Order: sequence, then C-alpha cells, then structure tokens
Amino acid sequence: MNKGFEQEYSVFQAALKIEDPWYVTGYELDQEEEKLHIYLDYKRNAQFICPHCGSSHTSIYDRLPEERTWRHMNFWQYETHLHAEMPRVKCSLCSKIRTVVVDWSRPRSSFT
Repeated sequence: MNKGFEQEYSVFQAALKIEDPWYVTGYELDQEEEKLHIYLDYKRNAQFICPHCGSSHTSIYDRLPEERTWRHMNFWQYETHLHAEMPRVKCSLCSKIRTVVVDWSRPRSSFT
C-alpha cells in the first residue's frame, strides 16, 4: 500500500481495529440513505489460524465466491456495513478446508 492510501483509510482501520493481514480498501458514503459501506481485503500472501484445529500459519486455499456483509455499529449517524470476500485455508495439520474466522464477526451472525 502506498502512503496516501494508508492515510486516507487510517481512521477506519483504527476505529474498527482492523489488523494485519486485513486492511480497508475503500468506502462509500450514501448521504441520502445515511449508510456507510466499508470494504476490507487481506494481503494475498497472508497466513491465518486454522478455524478447525487452531494450527497457525495455514495458507490460503481459495476465496468464497460471494462477498460477506456485516452490520456494524453506526459511524456518526450513518448505518455502517463491512464488506469482505472471505478466504478459506487448507490446514497441513488437520487437512481440513475452512473459512477463516475474522475478529469483527461473531459465529453465525451478520452483526459485528
């Protein structure tokens, strides 16, 4: 990421506590509908913890075909939604292929 890009989205990164390897790629503010959409992505060479066995340093296997969306607490007066395409990992320890667990989501919930 370049310096200007990091500075532009740093307020969202900090407020949402988005941590490496995740980062904010953009946002859309719809003032008419009072909605804020924040888009997240992860570094392509990232490694994650296996959601099945907890093994660290599992590599990305693929991406889920559809973007996921979570409702977040409002930013200012704007209804806020987080959007991300989710990676799946294949664990070398347990051989399972699983979707990663993200810090901003509770299991089986679309709310943060």
